[in-house]
Order: sequence, then C-alpha cells, then structure tokens
Amino acid sequence: MVLALLFWSQLTGEEDVAVPKNFKEELLYTGMMAGMMALGMSLYNVMRAIGINLLALKKVLLGFPIGFFIACTIAFMIGAPLVKAFVFKFIIKDPDHTKPLWTEWTISGLMVLVMVTFMTVYGLFKTGQWRVAIYWHDWWLNILVALPLQFLLVGPLARWWLTHYQKAHPISSKQQD
Repeated sequence: MVLALLFWSQLTGEEDVAVPKNFKEELLYTGMMAGMMALGMSLYNVMRAIGINLLALKKVLLGFPIGFFIACTIAFMIGAPLVKAFVFKFIIKDPDHTKPLWTEWTISGLMVLVMVTFMTVYGLFKTGQWRVAIYWHDWWLNILVALPLQFLLVGPLARWWLTHYQKAHPISSKQQD
C-alpha cells in the first residue's frame, strides 16, 4: 500500500519532483540510489544463487560495502556523465519545457541499463563464473528485476527523501551549481 502511494504521488505531483540542485545533493541522491539498488540487486542475485536463507543475507551484508563503493564509482564516473550527456543531446532537447518527472524517469531508466551492464560484469567476476552466455542470461534477469525496483521502490523513495531534505535544508540560488 505504501509502495502504491509513493508511486502514485510521483505520477500526480509532476511539478513537485525533487531533483538535486547542487553538488552535495547530487552526491547524496546518487549515493542513495546506488546504495538502495546495490542492496536490492545483491539480495536478488545472492538469493537466486543460494536460496532465501540467513547465509544469503550474511553474504549480502558482508559484500555490500565493496559493492556499494563500486556501484557509486561507476554511477559517478561513467553512468551519470554518459547518460546525462546522451539524454540532453538526443532525447530531451529542451529541459525547461519538459516535465521534471519525465526527465527523471528517462535518466533513471538509462542509468539502470548502464549500471546493470557494469554490475553484472562485477558480479560474474566476483563469483568466478565469467562466461559470455552467463553474462547475457544474468544481464537480462537483472534488467527484469532492476527496472521495477528502480521505478516502483528506489526512485520514489529517493525522490521522497530528497524532497524532505530540500525542505529541511533550503538553499539560495547562489548556492546552486
């Protein structure tokens, strides 16, 4: 129910969609997105491999710090710059006249594709199971889980958090990047 309300609020409140307004907010927001996605996808992949049990949870929690670091590094260094350049050059030519939620969803969807592409490689090398056929099989399964996870849970939660953060920490236009 809460999930449905978060998603519905994103659909109906398009003009109030929170977007990072400075570098600090960008770091916090992207870190939160990367962290929640890394945790969710790690849970999915480990439980798919060894089952739903306490050992899987332990493996996820022990592996999370390095996975989070790698996910953030990829998101900041590769994903965000590539996706934003692509989106604003080829898809959204006039951001000022595009609804903020559509911009956010476009960037989020393409970020999922980039992150799944790189993080699937990381997962396969970490488990020592690197094979091209396994990569494409796992990539497809990861896309099928990551897109709904991003659009139905992680994205709405991160935007909700950012909205409340921005209300609690208003910034002047001079502080914006």
